[in-house]
Amino acid sequence: MEAVLKTALLGSIAAGRLAVMCGAGLSMAKPSTLPSAKKVSQICFDRIRARIEPTIDPAIRDDLEAVAEWARHNIDFKPVFVSTIVPWEMFYTPPNRGHEAIADFVITKAAAACLTANYDIHVERCGWNWGSQFITALDGAEATATIGQSPYLKFHGCGVRDKPHTVWTASQFVDDADVIARKTSCETWIQTNLQQKDLLFVGFWSDWSYLNKAISDSFNTSHPRSIVLIDPCDSAVLQAKAPELWALAHQAGVTFTHVQESGDTFLAELRTHFSEAFLRELLRIGSEAFASNRPGVPIDASWQNVAPLSNDELYSWRRDAEGRTAREPAVRIIPDISTESAALAHILLRSQGWVQHGIGYRKDSKSVRVINAAGRFLDATKANFSEAPAVIGADIVVCAGATDLGVPGDIVRDSDPANVVRGGSSSRWLDLPTAIRELQL
Repeated sequence: MEAVLKTALLGSIAAGRLAVMCGAGLSMAKPSTLPSAKKVSQICFDRIRARIEPTIDPAIRDDLEAVAEWARHNIDFKPVFVSTIVPWEMFYTPPNRGHEAIADFVITKAAAACLTANYDIHVERCGWNWGSQFITALDGAEATATIGQSPYLKFHGCGVRDKPHTVWTASQFVDDADVIARKTSCETWIQTNLQQKDLLFVGFWSDWSYLNKAISDSFNTSHPRSIVLIDPCDSAVLQAKAPELWALAHQAGVTFTHVQESGDTFLAELRTHFSEAFLRELLRIGSEAFASNRPGVPIDASWQNVAPLSNDELYSWRRDAEGRTAREPAVRIIPDISTESAALAHILLRSQGWVQHGIGYRKDSKSVRVINAAGRFLDATKANFSEAPAVIGADIVVCAGATDLGVPGDIVRDSDPANVVRGGSSSRWLDLPTAIRELQL
């Protein structure tokens, strides 16, 4: 990702202007590997020909909309085509890195909204795996009612929540009252809630004319500030596939950027930059606290550096900074005031030569992990974070901000060894004042 685009997208997140549009291309990357529209069309065609009508026109085999349109006029559409012909079994695969990024952006509200044409539940599964309720909206009213996260609007329907009313062809917008009402509701919500947003299109640039028109009509009246399109195809192909969307992206006043890259790769990188920005702000807060508590001691700029980490490691750091266990999702775009003690702990460790490693620090063959325990008791923090599926993986856990009541063993420690089920039970759990004394911080 070019530096200019990274800066623009992080700025959009900070301003609350980023809105993401996802399509089938997002779910085709490994390990999800969902079939293309062409492959779904071929499967549906072959099942219809084998089970119902052997004389169906072979000329439509590769055109999913044409196959669906044939089904609407020749067989019971919802109970037969949607429920038994569509290969739903191919939609239930593992999520990929792009799905994880979208789930993270929705839960933290880094994206003001995410709209998707996908029926699958890969994004929802990521959120559920992290401990989020992760709410799916199927129309504008549900999107408006979404609380605790940004709206995740599945305007084509959902293969789990309401499979019979998933959208497969343009004629559904003509005579299916439920689909018509949903389309109108979604368009109204977009026009009302996504004014002057920065749109990020990922895995979505449709060659379905009805969808192009619906999306372009909705966003034309919401006046997007910018459009970033992530798609491996070249510009000529994209313009031919979706002329309405291309015109929307090139209208006056819209900044357009096309990145020829797969959606999951791009989103994973954007998520990395987002997480690194969170940690840089945490370390900035820690440096300010250090300056207040150690007046006259110079601060080395390198203490605020964030070493390269995987997205999973970065997510663990963010959870720890928020005081969230492995059963709870990270929910913040930037650290809040409760992180000050934890932020100071990070700078104190760095100032004494502890080196960032994985989800903590190492020095002289010892490892330390810092958890935000502001407003909590030390023994309760230890009990909460040691429960499965948490794996602390550190010799010492600094519970910054925790209160030690002096319960038996005021350096809280269990005799049982750590394992996958009882992660970190052999770690030494210290409040910050004790850690400062024992580690000579």
